[in-house]
Amino acid sequence: MTDPAKHSRWALTLALPHEVKAVLGRMKVRALTRYQGAKFWEGVLGREEIVLVQTGMAPAKASNSAHFLVDRYPITHLLSSGYCGGLREDLRTGDAVVATQVAGSESPMEAESSDSDLVARADRCLEELKIVYHRGRLLTSPKPILKIPEKQKAYSQSQAIAVDMESHAILKAVQSSGKKIASITVRFVVDAAQEELVDTEAFLDENSQVRPFKLAQEILRRPKILLDLPALDRKASQARANMARFFQGFFGVDEHR
Repeated sequence: MTDPAKHSRWALTLALPHEVKAVLGRMKVRALTRYQGAKFWEGVLGREEIVLVQTGMAPAKASNSAHFLVDRYPITHLLSSGYCGGLREDLRTGDAVVATQVAGSESPMEAESSDSDLVARADRCLEELKIVYHRGRLLTSPKPILKIPEKQKAYSQSQAIAVDMESHAILKAVQSSGKKIASITVRFVVDAAQEELVDTEAFLDENSQVRPFKLAQEILRRPKILLDLPALDRKASQARANMARFFQGFFGVDEHR
């Protein structure tokens, strides 16, 4: 009997270049395609044929990239990953969130469910790596949720344990394609529910790259940014380190190569 796993083809979606760095160096890339600001790398990661997608940030870009992905590539499995913010108080920086459901902010009590077999696979991987993880509902928001009162309100309204800006749009695009694609979302916490992140919208571009002139203006207006930005970078790097370890374990990457 033919093993269906041998014919699987994965998609791994990430929003930002900083997140893509967690995996691209471990991947054997065969081709790169660009589409409306998004990037699609085809190749091999560990034991899997894969399309790595840098979608861009927020639901509209994520949806556009996901529609192109499912229209162009014959994928059978999808992992939506990247950073998230904690909404429940027990989540800490670097923790993983295995989303059993993903909801959009417009209807927070309606959600797309993750494939149960892939959830179990993610659980096993995270346990083996000794990465702290939480199962639960993930909320996708069209804008960053940075302030503690905003986080408390989002948690109360949605019962989601964490929030991102892309996953629900990606899963809706996959579902609307009518294709049989087993999907899962695993995100990594940057900011805990009790923490407030600096608002970077004024001086970062759509790929979270610094616009120097805008940053200089913001430093003059908000000098505290000089303290906040290094802390944000440390948190993102901690989340990315665990994310990279998870990808290696989940896709069977030989860390000694």
